[in-house]
Amino acid sequence: MRKKKISWGILFSFFVGSLVFMNPQTTVAQSNYDFIEVDFKTREEKRVSFEEVMYEGMPETLDAYDPSNPTGRKIGIIGEDDRKRVEDPTLFPYSPISTVLTYRNAEGTGGAGQGSGVLIGKDTVLTCAHAVWSKENGFSKHTKVTPGRIGWNNLPFGETTVRKMYIMANYVEKSSTVDWDIAILKLDKSIGNHTGWLGVNYLENESDVFTLTGYPGEFSATMYTDSKTIPEFIDGKLAWGKDAVATKFDATGGNSGSPIYDSNKRVNAVMSTIYGTAGWAETVLSKGSRISKEKFAMIYQFVNEAAVASPEKVQILDKKELDKVLYKKPQIFQAKILPQEADQSIKWESADPSIASVDKTGKVTAHKVGRTVITARSEENPEVSDHFTVVTDDHSDYYSGEATAVLLGEEMTGYFDYDSSESIDLTGKYDGDQDVFLFTAPEDGEYSYYDYSAASQCMTRFMWFYDTGEKGWSNFGSFQTFSMKKGERLFIELEEFNLYGPRMNVGGKYNFIIDKKENVHLGNITIKDARNQVVTDQVLAGKIGDSIQLQHELVNTTILNPTYKNIFWKSNDESIATVDKNTGLVTVKKLGQATISAYNRYSFLWNYSNLEAKVHLTIK
Repeated sequence: MRKKKISWGILFSFFVGSLVFMNPQTTVAQSNYDFIEVDFKTREEKRVSFEEVMYEGMPETLDAYDPSNPTGRKIGIIGEDDRKRVEDPTLFPYSPISTVLTYRNAEGTGGAGQGSGVLIGKDTVLTCAHAVWSKENGFSKHTKVTPGRIGWNNLPFGETTVRKMYIMANYVEKSSTVDWDIAILKLDKSIGNHTGWLGVNYLENESDVFTLTGYPGEFSATMYTDSKTIPEFIDGKLAWGKDAVATKFDATGGNSGSPIYDSNKRVNAVMSTIYGTAGWAETVLSKGSRISKEKFAMIYQFVNEAAVASPEKVQILDKKELDKVLYKKPQIFQAKILPQEADQSIKWESADPSIASVDKTGKVTAHKVGRTVITARSEENPEVSDHFTVVTDDHSDYYSGEATAVLLGEEMTGYFDYDSSESIDLTGKYDGDQDVFLFTAPEDGEYSYYDYSAASQCMTRFMWFYDTGEKGWSNFGSFQTFSMKKGERLFIELEEFNLYGPRMNVGGKYNFIIDKKENVHLGNITIKDARNQVVTDQVLAGKIGDSIQLQHELVNTTILNPTYKNIFWKSNDESIATVDKNTGLVTVKKLGQATISAYNRYSFLWNYSNLEAKVHLTIK
């Protein structure tokens, strides 16, 4: 705010730097209530004439809009400091109150100054002229407006950038006094739809209680407020002038542009200047630039100026019916809002963040098996949106650096995340999930591979890379034994598969192990009787009609796949004794001798020719 003898002072933190603009063009008679328009996109400056504004059809006030209900002694402190901290700036009528930050360059870096302002429309802010202009440095090169902020880092409504400003021409060209210390800022988004806005009033209402709310600089971007009456006379002088109003509000640096508003939440003035005794022994007065009828007419025109284009469509770029995201490789998606002139602010959402989350930049991170809907919404109009379904993919489909490394002797696990009936890319190919792993031989030797999936669910393909540089393919089911030299690479592709019908195994789990051949053992079979006594290779006596329950135990196995642990039973002479192949229950038929065997029918996979145990029956 400004200094004047008695003494008067500026309440805005000073900024350095200016924009270079074209000279204003004068086409009609100039008025004390002309404004200068500054366009930050075109870098052009022009005069907006009061003479061209019509009172006809203009209301006497602009109403406030509440979105929650659509319907030591410091210079600037007069006596005791009556200001109180606003505990929740996100609540109306505090939510439209904003910090106004100016910067030294057009990129929005190099902070220069801090003032306050207030939204008086969905994209219109009222503040003081000296918050965004100074005689020494001209116009701010870049200005940001942040409503309802709570300290420097908590921005509940986000921040906006000023795309155009209007400053009273008298303030710039003639007399930088409180009477003309008014600026209107047009924003790059209609943030007022979320914060609400205060109304504007030029009618006299001295009997009301008024409130000053803003961001004093000494309180680190924290909102403070105070309420008082403004009598007809202050210190023996008329308080209410046509273009200025004297008050006893406490105001310090950063309060510049703070609204002075009535009980109907309508702004009557913006804080501008403080006055004190010689040497600033004490502050005696503060003044606001009052909204006169002429100023109101100009403000009314600026408030009703077309906002930035409304969002009509959100378009996620390269959108697919389904898109996959690897667990270990987050993916960034991009979206744009049409038309291009609309506010491009986008809010990303995930229907189930536990499956896949998305941050404010559109980066999607997979967390567990499943699929969820990712939505991009216009912040300006959340009803305008686009979406797609993301499938979390635990392993890459490609023979590249993304292939999952196989650890020798350790169980590798995965899921089939999408089906062959689902197109996962823009080409319309329907391949189903194909998870790729890479095994690199740590030394020369014989290795064994086996997996845990039923043959009707999984087909495994090997792609060999030999040390000669050649490569070859082999297709097989759930087992393989092979020789490799140190450093040779083997890609393993597990593909969802059903030989007898549609491949609909989404969510199906597979496991596999690669280990040295000598470490892979099917184990040994032991036969026991009903009393749990070992009877392997023994001779048992029986009578015709007897039922003998045998049971087996598989010991010393290193195989994890339960399929390969299945033991079956057989009799060498079923005319004498039969045995249930699954339960081991023996039924004696007639006199004679028979041998009952428990065997593992998968033993041939590991070159075991006789992985079985026997018991001999003698029927008398």
